[in-house]
Amino acid sequence: MDFHSNYHRSFRRMIGGNEYDTVYFKSDLSFHSLKGLKKGVNKFKRWFNISPEETVENGSDGQVAGFTCLPGGKDTKFMIGYYELELSVNKRIGYKAGEGRDYDNLGIALQMSGDFEQAIVCHKEHLNIALELKDRAGQGRAYGNLGTAYYSMNDMEQAVDFFKLNLSISKEVGQRASEGRACSDLGLAHVTQGKFEEAENYFKQHLDIARELGDRSGEGFACGNLGLVYGYQEEFQKALEYGEQFLSIAKEIGNRDWEGLAYKNLGLAYHNLSDIEHAIDYYKLHLSIVTEMGRREEEQQVYTCLGDAYCGRRDFKQAAECNRLSLNIAKELRDRSGEARAYGTLSDDYSYLNDYKQTVEYGTLNLTIFKTYQI
Repeated sequence: MDFHSNYHRSFRRMIGGNEYDTVYFKSDLSFHSLKGLKKGVNKFKRWFNISPEETVENGSDGQVAGFTCLPGGKDTKFMIGYYELELSVNKRIGYKAGEGRDYDNLGIALQMSGDFEQAIVCHKEHLNIALELKDRAGQGRAYGNLGTAYYSMNDMEQAVDFFKLNLSISKEVGQRASEGRACSDLGLAHVTQGKFEEAENYFKQHLDIARELGDRSGEGFACGNLGLVYGYQEEFQKALEYGEQFLSIAKEIGNRDWEGLAYKNLGLAYHNLSDIEHAIDYYKLHLSIVTEMGRREEEQQVYTCLGDAYCGRRDFKQAAECNRLSLNIAKELRDRSGEARAYGTLSDDYSYLNDYKQTVEYGTLNLTIFKTYQI
């Protein structure tokens, strides 16, 4: 059961830092005004009649239209255009600090759009300017964002190298929050590499820093990641311990996504401990949240988990019902792999029920999909 990719993507989607130095953003950060675009373009055109000295003294720092465009907005195309305009202005007036900031922001917007190669180009430009200006904090930001871009491209060796540079600078300049997130990034990269002991060490450092700073979101993130890594190491009691802490914080801060993930991973831990009743309870709680949010792919996965759990309880009729629901969603989503898996588990269920006609029928459908689509 490959639950790591969804768990991990969800975490990276949800977590936001308080400092503006990584590619993670709070969900409430957005453009202050999209309606100001036309006005903004007109003001941008008037920039060329304003002297660089007047511009900098007025404190406008190359910001167009008098409204701030913040990372986290959903309209990444608009963000990219905005930062390209602002970058052009700062290049013209020779304002290097503003230019570096714009490369930083533009790289982040490109990462959000999925254009990681161009994002890397922008982050390297930001790094060069930060080096030129001897801006150590800026260098750390650039290294962190380069690490995130390479991570997104599954180049873990380079990601780890850049995350370590970010961590070193964060320690040097005394940015504890940035240090914590760098530890978190390194932990996630090491999980992806299968280096679970190293990941555990970095997640514990992140947890210590988050608690020191009173950062409940960071603490929850670290607890969730520790539960994940202990699950991979088959230390399921510790996975439960941190999973419960993760769940408590998720409820405290009202994060339904995290609450669902916590229920899912507690269910998996109990399942691995052969505590089927608790596993089923937590899977059902997870199911209620993903159903509420309309997440059909995750709903399908929960039905698969429930089918496995009911099978473990030898309730094969209920297992077949859950696997049939998983199959229906897989068909709806045109998920051939999920469809094949559901046919296979249904074949097993009906075998246990001594219904050999259904066993052969579903087994044949499973084999047909595997052969047809070479899954």
